[in-house]
Amino acid sequence: MKPIKAVFADAANYQEIAMRPFPLPTQSFLMLLCLVLVGTCTFASAQSKTIYLSPATSSQTKAMTVDDVIKLSKAGLSDDVIIAQIKKRAQAFDLSTDQLIQLKAAHVSDRVIEAMSKPSATGVQVPSMTSASTVSQPGVKAAVPAQGPFGFEKGMTREQIIQMVGRGAIDPDPQDLPHGRLTLTTAPKPHSSFDKYVLYISPKGGLLKVLAIGKDISTDAYGLELQQAYASIVEGVSKKYGPPTNSFDYHKGDLFKDADQWMMALYDKDRTLESFWDITRPINNVTEIKVEAKATGRDTGFVNYVVEFVGWDQYVDERKASQDKSF
Repeated sequence: MKPIKAVFADAANYQEIAMRPFPLPTQSFLMLLCLVLVGTCTFASAQSKTIYLSPATSSQTKAMTVDDVIKLSKAGLSDDVIIAQIKKRAQAFDLSTDQLIQLKAAHVSDRVIEAMSKPSATGVQVPSMTSASTVSQPGVKAAVPAQGPFGFEKGMTREQIIQMVGRGAIDPDPQDLPHGRLTLTTAPKPHSSFDKYVLYISPKGGLLKVLAIGKDISTDAYGLELQQAYASIVEGVSKKYGPPTNSFDYHKGDLFKDADQWMMALYDKDRTLESFWDITRPINNVTEIKVEAKATGRDTGFVNYVVEFVGWDQYVDERKASQDKSF
């Protein structure tokens, strides 16, 4: 063991050595090392504060709801734009009956509804979210748009029809209820050519007849625009039901014979323009169809479309027999 004086001597020598300055090259190296260490720590600190957003937090990848689709439709966006948004999210909607009714009541197109119903590649499904306004009435069987004209089907009850279009679509007419009618401003599958839909509903047989009343058409005295609208509807009906069984385009009487009096002759009922379909093998229970042009003046008119289902003739005969009993 070293004596105490030797130990203190060694300590003094160490302190003297420690206090000596480093050579200049060594000092430069140490300063560079410190700078590198400080920079590294600063970068690491900044990285630790960086916030990474998961793609799932983006609003573009959130699942759409039925209400979202209705909002887009009411905003006036085209079907292609809405369908593109649905496809972008790669999802399929698990649509309930009430939701289908809600979509049709909001006038969402069949193309969009079909796109909503298709299975997605990822298998993501949107859960049902039933709105209070579309809850089925107790004891009423829910109805969905059918394959018949304008989405109506033979035998539908008044309650089923109202479920599909909503009570806001009813156009009140005091004469409707006594005559078994229901007038609507829209349909499950509305057509842009028609303004109203008058439905004839039997207490026993349900819906048996549909009268679609056309929108007003401005035309010239020759009735060219009205004739074109009539021809377009006849062509559309023929694609589904075949050519008309009979078509009538003729003038009777001695008045309004000139070409520039065509509309006046139609208005005065001296001219007829109509087509009929007698369907011997009913398609979607449709047995008879009529398309007719009507004039409301010398420069305005409209086109009506009438559909009769199986059982309509029998219903008319029964009503007449019941009325005849009052004699």
